Amino acid sequence: MTQHHPLISANPASSRRTFSLRIRLLSLIACALFLVGLGATSAARAQYHEGGGGRGGGGGGIGGAAVGIGIGIGVGIIANEAAKAAERERAKKKKPKPKVTRTTRKRPPKKKRQAKKAPARAPTPVAIPDFVSGEILLAFAPDLSDADIGRFMLEYGLRPLSDTRIAILNQRIFRATIPGGLAPERMLQISNDPRVVSQPNYLYAPAADDAPQYALVKLGVPQAHQTTQGRGVLVAVIDSGIDSSHPALAGAVLEEFLAVDAKAKSDSSHGTAVASIIAARKGMTSVAPQAQILSVKTFARDRKLGRTVANTFNILKGIDYAVTKGAKILNLSFAGPRDPLMQNALSGAVGRGLVVVAAAGNKGPKAPPAYPGAYSDVIAATATDAKDKLYKNANRGSYIAIAAPGVDVLAAGRKKGYGLNSGTSMAAAYVSGSVALMLQTSPGLNSASAVERLAASAKDLGDSGKDSDYGYGLIDIAKAVNGN
Repeated sequence: MTQHHPLISANPASSRRTFSLRIRLLSLIACALFLVGLGATSAARAQYHEGGGGRGGGGGGIGGAAVGIGIGIGVGIIANEAAKAAERERAKKKKPKPKVTRTTRKRPPKKKRQAKKAPARAPTPVAIPDFVSGEILLAFAPDLSDADIGRFMLEYGLRPLSDTRIAILNQRIFRATIPGGLAPERMLQISNDPRVVSQPNYLYAPAADDAPQYALVKLGVPQAHQTTQGRGVLVAVIDSGIDSSHPALAGAVLEEFLAVDAKAKSDSSHGTAVASIIAARKGMTSVAPQAQILSVKTFARDRKLGRTVANTFNILKGIDYAVTKGAKILNLSFAGPRDPLMQNALSGAVGRGLVVVAAAGNKGPKAPPAYPGAYSDVIAATATDAKDKLYKNANRGSYIAIAAPGVDVLAAGRKKGYGLNSGTSMAAAYVSGSVALMLQTSPGLNSASAVERLAASAKDLGDSGKDSDYGYGLIDIAKAVNGN
């Protein structure tokens, strides 16, 4: 019967379900036997009472019923126990599964753990190269004819871009490209050619940080203004150009010179800030409010680099222009690599009595010397804050000459406004303004005597005497002007 019962499956995959159905079937049989026994007992009693005879027969009927009842109860108990055992077995088999599932959920995925150990880094800013790629500067002797220069260019496969005569060097400087590039051996041949002096067209960056108060009182400027305000002193700001329409500089800019391409895009905010510290007329108090400014624009935005830079060629033109126009001070608020042509030009300017002031640089204490500040003829200015602490990004080195405020200092800004600026560029502007005050009262002052006077009157900071952080110390312009 079991083989033909429709509720029992022959599929091995459902053996547990089949076992349960068998238990239930046995329970039903036990119940049936119990009912049969119960029916037999009732019939025996009825026969006994109604027929009145056969006591033994009646007793047999009762005995048979009792056996049926016993079998039914026993089978029922067995079935019940078997069902319970089956349930326990199923419970045991099901229990471990939830535990595995919970453990799996709690574990973080492997990728997440790796992401925590090695988080993605922001792209590193691309540094400015030291020179204009694919260009070379050629300084020819003044007696070399155009035909000779042309032959030279053909010999080395060079294509001239532009040229200028730098009077202070008494040389004609050419910018040339190198189509397809030149092998190192060919470049060496050019550098050894006696007809020319060659070098890369070096690049420079403004020495000011984007991070943006103060402090003419620190320098003693109000006291110095009782004696001098820099009247008649011409300061050349060789920079990004100046917004001469800014209210602070109305009447301060005597002349403008464009060393860069007129079509080149540029931001004049840096040059405007520097000029306002030196000679602003209103809106803020400058160091030398009666000095005159020559705006020499040598910086422009380079599309390839995506930054504002100047190159050697344009800076040389700017220096030469400033010298021919009679500037007394060159303010160079920028920094870059060592540059033989620029060094010679600046030495020539100093030889003619100009005072050259430059920024010390903003690359930090471990940076190499920054030029033009590191040239021996130049006054390198470093920056300090309101507590006379050194600007954290200032370069260090034996070339540092003097310190001036350069952290969060007030200067003319964009859109005819004012803002706070930080950097050794701003410190250089304070030094240039201070030299302008001294030149009004001492017109014969040159670069060497200016440094001596600034050093003698400076507030010593850092190590005793001249050091690599503050130079001779913080300017005290009131003492410097009055000579005590």
